[in-house]
Amino acid sequence: MSRRALLFFTLLLAAGCNPPPDLKSIAPPDDAWFKENVTSQSMPVIVDFNATWCGPCKMLKPYLEQMERDHPGKVKVVPIDVDSRDDLAAHYKVNTVPYLVMMKGGKVIDVCRGAPPTYEALMDWAGEHIK
Repeated sequence: MSRRALLFFTLLLAAGCNPPPDLKSIAPPDDAWFKENVTSQSMPVIVDFNATWCGPCKMLKPYLEQMERDHPGKVKVVPIDVDSRDDLAAHYKVNTVPYLVMMKGGKVIDVCRGAPPTYEALMDWAGEHIK
């Protein structure tokens, strides 16, 4: 196993759905695209920080799509590729992918580092905010 793969799996095992305490105090970035797609929304928005090369990100994508289908008008998922938008990733202190940031009214309300292993696990994390 390569050193990069070992580091990735170590980070994945250490990941969990809990917010870093200082992330909730971060103001939204001054970015027109982000404001239009995330902070101006009236419903909760899950910002899905991911990467095209990330296996767990690919595994998580159908769960996020299902969540939007199962809860229309109650949650929006906005994917952000960390390689394309490293400015947003740095702003939210993304240090592993996948990295889900639940926002409402421009404020971080919850964070999930790593991929929940099932749709049910994803709903355990997000469900209280979108029902």
